Amino acid sequence: MKFIADTNLLSELIVRRPSASVVRWVRENEDDLAVSWVTIAELRKGVSLHPDARRQAELGALVDRLESNFYDPQQIPFTSSTATEFGRVVSARKRSGQPISWPDTVIAAQASEVGLTVATRTTKDFPDVPTVNPWDEKAPGENTGG
Repeated sequence: MKFIADTNLLSELIVRRPSASVVRWVRENEDDLAVSWVTIAELRKGVSLHPDARRQAELGALVDRLESNFYDPQQIPFTSSTATEFGRVVSARKRSGQPISWPDTVIAAQASEVGLTVATRTTKDFPDVPTVNPWDEKAPGENTGG
């Protein structure tokens, strides 16, 4: 396992016309990709808020499939050391004047604790950990953050 998915990565996989570069990147890295519980929670929230019941059911089935393929709470746990890392990330970002959402903080803390690279479209949201942008077809692979 080398990567932890930001929610925007998995969200891209369930839109009607996902980015070809994202689909290709996920296929090439699926054995090395893990998902945090916070990403599953964010996806479930989005599905439950969808106004069309039929599309809601379709999206729910897609999220079920993503969850069964990429989510393993044993690989990406939320432990007391993750909570400590969460606090460190929040305080460092607050001191630097760069706020961070709590879901991104959880993902950053888990990535830092387990030694993973965050796969995200918004690399600027994760300056404290290594990132890769699967939307950027010219990306050499991993970035060192931000």
